[in-house]
Amino acid sequence: MSTFCSSLANRLRRCRYAQRYRRPFARLAVDLDAVRLAIVDLDSFPRVEHAIAAVHAAAPSARETDWDEILGLYGILQRAAPSPIVQLNRAIAMSMVKGPAAALPLVAALLDTGQLADYHLAHVAEADLLRQMGRIEPAKAAYGRALQLCKLEPERRL
Repeated sequence: MSTFCSSLANRLRRCRYAQRYRRPFARLAVDLDAVRLAIVDLDSFPRVEHAIAAVHAAAPSARETDWDEILGLYGILQRAAPSPIVQLNRAIAMSMVKGPAAALPLVAALLDTGQLADYHLAHVAEADLLRQMGRIEPAKAAYGRALQLCKLEPERRL
């Protein structure tokens, strides 16, 4: 069994939502009792996104969200369907678990490589992490870049 398969099986087994999501993961041929996993169909990875949404929905507030769980689920999603947006969302979850100093290098790397240079929400994430760290001037600059890139007036007002 590959490291990825083992990691996913262990994560699903420990996940407090595993009982709820065992059936959807049947398409992945997950045998959680034997902790065996054979990837048959990656279309099931929207189920990981559903699990992330379920964790958010179960929490009465952002502060009470199980961010460790969300961070783990984004790790699974990143291995299964890597993308810069998933990396950004994982970095945000990381900031909620380990603080802004742990997440800022991840966001900065995404911006430095140019993968999300034109995505205003990546600059908002960078600005918010900088603000949380007390780095006000760089945060203002990042918010400014976000405003330049943002095209929708309702988002600009936020």
